[in-house]
Amino acid sequence: QVSVSLVQSQRHIWVANSLGNYTEEFRVLTRLAVSAVAKLGSYLERGFSAPGKAIGIELFETSVDPYEVGQKAAKVAVTNLSAIDAPSGNLPVILAPGFGGVIFHEATGHGLEADGIRKGTSVFKDKIGQKIGTDKVTLIDSGTLPGEWGSGQFDDEGFENQHTVLIENGVLKAYMVDYREHLLTGLPHSSSGRRQSYLHAPLPRMRNTYLAPGSDKFEDMVADIKKGIYAVRFGGGQVDPSTGNFVFGVTEGYLIENGKIGKAVKNVTLAGNGLEILSHIVGVSGEEDMDFSPGMCGKGGQSVPAGIGQPYVYVDSILVGGTK
Repeated sequence: QVSVSLVQSQRHIWVANSLGNYTEEFRVLTRLAVSAVAKLGSYLERGFSAPGKAIGIELFETSVDPYEVGQKAAKVAVTNLSAIDAPSGNLPVILAPGFGGVIFHEATGHGLEADGIRKGTSVFKDKIGQKIGTDKVTLIDSGTLPGEWGSGQFDDEGFENQHTVLIENGVLKAYMVDYREHLLTGLPHSSSGRRQSYLHAPLPRMRNTYLAPGSDKFEDMVADIKKGIYAVRFGGGQVDPSTGNFVFGVTEGYLIENGKIGKAVKNVTLAGNGLEILSHIVGVSGEEDMDFSPGMCGKGGQSVPAGIGQPYVYVDSILVGGTK
């Protein structure tokens, strides 16, 4: 069983503010989603793939092959039919490009938004200039990446979008700050004001949040692991922004044994802390592996498009919940 949807949104946006700024922009989002269900006896498994970009129907000329999207969804569904129980405990994990970045969006990115900093509800408060991760960690939030899901010429307060380096070589450099939080806190304004529509007040929000590429090789990461998990896609999760603690379910994952990727694993969760995980990143692959995934981010009763991205990321220890 296969279901396919093609969704496109078109919005013509005008913003005028009391500073005399007047901006106008036409924003387009296009996304193809394929869900495949495989059956073995009475056992069902689902595979899902849903690429998208902030462009029109030319998505299929520049970025997306519908046949490949369908194949990917079907492959995951069929592969998961024979998935084995996963090991549990503190294990090394490799996060796949693109959607693997959801951990850093949820567990780290939200904690770097300025309203949480001002209210004292973020674990990242008062840590500017401090070393909070390994040298491998450079985390960026950008609204200027052409065609990416959270990009645009302006933010939703009428300011030209910016490219903000949040963490550089493990050192916390900046927060995401809208104009209101800039006035309240004196923090540097980063054009991070976003809102669902004109009916909603702007909030400091992520745009495209991604871990910058490094120079490590995926093959070397895998070869270094005696027993671990290769996590490709994630399902439901929970995050406590005040502590950074998170739990994510892995919907597509594979066992790594003796330096080789093996069988698919089932019923896997990853648990940890958004601040602590930054100190366990020991490998980040190169630009050639960089990928982005689209998503909708919820906060304060509002939903806005946000991109996540990364190359392969090697975390040397994270708590894996399995059934073995």
